[in-house]
Amino acid sequence: MRKSNLIGTVALLTMLLLSGCGGSQDRTGADHTGTTTEVETTKLEDDNISIGKRNALESAKDFLTYDWSYNGLYDQLEYEGYTDEEIKYALDNCEADWKKNAVGMAKSYLGHSSFSYDGLRKQLIEYDKYTEDEAKYGVENCGADWNEEAKRMAEKWLETDINFSSQGLYKQLIFAGFTEKQAEYGVTAVGY
Repeated sequence: MRKSNLIGTVALLTMLLLSGCGGSQDRTGADHTGTTTEVETTKLEDDNISIGKRNALESAKDFLTYDWSYNGLYDQLEYEGYTDEEIKYALDNCEADWKKNAVGMAKSYLGHSSFSYDGLRKQLIEYDKYTEDEAKYGVENCGADWNEEAKRMAEKWLETDINFSSQGLYKQLIFAGFTEKQAEYGVTAVGY
């Protein structure tokens, strides 16, 4: 249940209790006519999970429409104001496949930029906070053709105002993490 729905439900129940509207029955059918019931605000009835944990879990699931890492999503939920306990509950119960997310994030990066194997692996670890194992899995399973990535990067650099020699372009590709063979392919593929 979303936070706004929960607040509305609690407000409605409070109004009904205060207005003295007829009897009520709980889920077992027991009659509570004329008794005062305190509304529990920290636990949800169905499975005794705190509202904070429930909301953290729902937020985590909402964020997982994008390819977050465990650590990246932890930081985001912390920024949202959830406690360590609520965040750990959410991340342990959101049913995310962190390796699959790493593949999705790798594909996303390659959809709008060029990377070498090593450059993409570092991007996933340093900026997206994937573990080494998750990043390696993501890079190895994203379907990249590293020769074509070297070519794409070489093309982008040639579109800049910098006039590269073939050796200068080759060095840039090596610096970006491409292997010697990939860098040679990239330089040759753009016409050198």
